[in-house]
Amino acid sequence: MTMDGDTASAWERSGMATAAMTAQRHVLARGLPPMLALVLAPLAVWGGAAAAAGGSIDLGAADEVVFAQPTVQVGVTARGRLLDLEPNNEFLLDTGASGILLAKTASDDLTAAGLQTVATYTDFGVAGAAETRVSEPCTFFFAGADGVPLSLSGVRVQASQQELGTYPGIGGMPLMMGRTVSFDLSQQANLNAPAMTVAFNAPIASSVTHRYAVPLTMVTFPQTGQQNPTDPLPENAPLPFAAVSVRSGAVVQQGSFLLDTGAQQCILSSSMAFALGLDRDGNGTFDNEATSFQTVSGVGGQTQIPVLTIDQLSLPTASGVDIVQRDVSVGIIDIDPSISGVLGFNFLNKGWEVFAVNMFLGLDPLGPPGAFQRIDFDFRAAAATGQGEMLLTVTPQFDVVIVPEPAGAAGVAIVLVATLARRRRRR
Repeated sequence: MTMDGDTASAWERSGMATAAMTAQRHVLARGLPPMLALVLAPLAVWGGAAAAAGGSIDLGAADEVVFAQPTVQVGVTARGRLLDLEPNNEFLLDTGASGILLAKTASDDLTAAGLQTVATYTDFGVAGAAETRVSEPCTFFFAGADGVPLSLSGVRVQASQQELGTYPGIGGMPLMMGRTVSFDLSQQANLNAPAMTVAFNAPIASSVTHRYAVPLTMVTFPQTGQQNPTDPLPENAPLPFAAVSVRSGAVVQQGSFLLDTGAQQCILSSSMAFALGLDRDGNGTFDNEATSFQTVSGVGGQTQIPVLTIDQLSLPTASGVDIVQRDVSVGIIDIDPSISGVLGFNFLNKGWEVFAVNMFLGLDPLGPPGAFQRIDFDFRAAAATGQGEMLLTVTPQFDVVIVPEPAGAAGVAIVLVATLARRRRRR
């Protein structure tokens, strides 16, 4: 068999060349016809062009938590006046937040600068319910790494009297609807500026090598926290959900998971955890099975949740390839009855924090880089269609697609082996 350069390269990338040689060696060792290698080879490892037929990319063990998260620089004007927020003007860019929320520090700064609040709104988060104040209409400015400001006019932000972890505020989906949002994760290994970069409205190429599309369904949650019927409501944008499969032992469950760049860890609802059989002693809780307990912060304050480990979390893509991480730490908490779980940013940023630390320490070898080079979100038509898309560019060395052995082909190989063996006995 002869191949041109491109074909040979694709053959080598796919792993088929190695499989063919291995199968041929095994066949020759048994004294069977070498042609049988052509039947056995495809039953080993498929990848590259074979990815279109489905399969999975196994990224190995998941990161337990993540500390690096996407942020934006923000500013606020009201009644034509710029209200000073510095130094509390770096907000978390959070796909899991439906509005724009000021933590206590930023709320106090803006109140002192003249921002007025006009109503009380009860919001709900991971730690339960909390009262927030709804602002007067204002213009909210935000910028990615290029520093070019974008703005939302006439918006009402929420002011909280609670701190929100280490961030002075949260910029949720209102900042991302109707546009593309891109995270360059590889910049975390940039010694000159070690941080992921955020870009808004960056063009998305129609075809990119090593890229996989994940369909997103946008869900709008009703605003039920109004105190009086005539009270103005805060901003409320739909949230993105992705289909996810989780496995513990032989038990597999599918669910619709909130895609949450503001979550440092993946989460399962209690119903999903029970369905997976994680309550092994059957006492109705997960405390005895927990490997640790984690304090989570958000709207409603802080709460402590049990953390367990599941065998596998799979993220299906539009091409039929599942992106898989194993030994995944999951917190167990109920956020809303409609939420089966949360796909946290630790899944998306896998590997980069350890790689960056190793680089800064000058370790040799550095170890593998992060699993994904960049993430592009396409929310341009999300308001009209109720659909979005997440595009994951896999680091090339991890883009090895394992295709399951086709049952029919396996049967053919077994029959051929048996037939040839019988012929040998007759000789």
